[in-house]
This record gives sequence, structure tokens and C-alpha cells, in this order.
Amino acid sequence: AFYTPEEPVKNCPMKWLIKFISKYDDTEFLNQVQYDLLVVDDALTPTRSIAQEEGRQFLYSPSGQAIVDFIVKEDPGTANYVVWVYGLAPEGVVPSSEPDYLKIELPIKLLDGEQTPGTELNIPPWIKNNARWWSDGEIDDNSFVQGIQFLIKEGIMVIPPTAQGTGTGNEIPQWIKNNAGWWADGSISDSDFVQG
Repeated sequence: AFYTPEEPVKNCPMKWLIKFISKYDDTEFLNQVQYDLLVVDDALTPTRSIAQEEGRQFLYSPSGQAIVDFIVKEDPGTANYVVWVYGLAPEGVVPSSEPDYLKIELPIKLLDGEQTPGTELNIPPWIKNNARWWSDGEIDDNSFVQGIQFLIKEGIMVIPPTAQGTGTGNEIPQWIKNNAGWWADGSISDSDFVQG
């Protein structure tokens, strides 16, 4: 089985090319394959079936190859995908042979900027206090910047690479001050604040 993208991303499309080849002769394609593409837990218990999502009992490949498109729904981490072959039989006929399977463990990623469900950002309270005081004009820009530098150093806030500007000013844009105030007031989440 081949799949793309190489590193699947939750909530994004994924495509599989499955070749059904005889385990006795690696040049012979199997025809009339009844199969499914499953996601299973560690005990091989299915948690997702692409056939069921399409309203079918089995997926069917008349020619020994199949292309399967679907949206990745699995949470970030490792997902166990299984190509489950029920057997060979004409479409709509339940195969009488013993099933076989191929298990493939894949790392699932999040889209850039998304936070893993269930994880919370560990932002010290003094950072939020600084943001409130800075947005209210009670502390200077340098004091606020020290808090942002701390978040960057701790990996809580990630700054994407950018080209070096040609300006010489150190003025912080007003939208950053607005965001800091909204965050301090609870109008936006920790995640929204650190993403800018």
C-alpha cells in the first residue's frame, strides 16, 4: 500500500493506492478483492471503517488495485491503519476465504498553528498581568517584550521565520497591544494570543 501525504494531517485529505498482490507470486495481481481500510486500536478492534463511511459492507477492487480517498479524522499521534482483505469474490458476494490484513502505523500531525486537543498552554500568570498593564499603559514596551521573549524561549510562542526589515524603529504595532488587552480581559484564548 502507498499513501500520500507522507505525513498525514488531521482534517486534511489522504489518498491510498492499494495493490492486491498474491503472497505466493509477487507478480500476480488478485482480482475481485473484497476489502476495507480500517483504523484500529492496539487490540485490532476497528474504530473506523472507510467502507461503512461510504454506506457499504466491503470496498471492492475488480482489478487488483484500488485508490481510496478520505479525510483524516484521527487525533495527532500514531494511528493504526489496516488494509483488511475479507477475500476474493464477485461484488456483493460474501467471500468464504479466511481474511488477511496489513497493519501500517502512521504519525498523524496537526495543521500548523493548531493545538493538540486536551493540551493547555502553560503561560505564567505574570505574563497576563504584564499584558493587561501594558495595554492599559501602566508599563513600558520593554517590560512587555520581556514577557514575549520568555514565551518564545520556552517554546510557548513560535515566531515564523521572516525577512529582516529595513526600518530602524522599535515601535510595537497597535494590533499587538489590542490583542494583549483582549487576552488579559479573557476575550481571546491563550492559544489565540500566542498565535498572534
